[in-house]
Amino acid sequence: DLAESALPFDEARSDEVKFDEAAVEELLKRTRDTVDERDQESRYRLIEVRERIMRALESVHPGSSVVSGDRARYRFLLELRVDADGYIFDLGLQVPPGSDLDAGKLERAIVSISPLPAPPAGVKAPVECQWRVDFLD
Repeated sequence: DLAESALPFDEARSDEVKFDEAAVEELLKRTRDTVDERDQESRYRLIEVRERIMRALESVHPGSSVVSGDRARYRFLLELRVDADGYIFDLGLQVPPGSDLDAGKLERAIVSISPLPAPPAGVKAPVECQWRVDFLD
């Protein structure tokens, strides 16, 4: 019977959890490093890549551009990679059929900002970006 085999509460075994303090410290360090790397990569994407793309697009469309991950409304999809030296490659544009946007002009505007500043140390290249772009009219 299960109830008979159970020890009374005050006699229950206390199994102390044993852990390797050095292993825990190493795990915490790796976690902090990963978070720092992601923060650096996010800052790089936002400041060095996105902001420069928005300025470059001013030559294509008279209104300000909005570059975001918003799936609700956008004029075109932009995908690109930035190598360790800051050069843009694997540029992809998806402009919906019937759009008044000229994909060639968009591409030339974006390529004109290459090379960008190189990603900071600790950020693994290539840095991949995918944004939905809209224009404020």
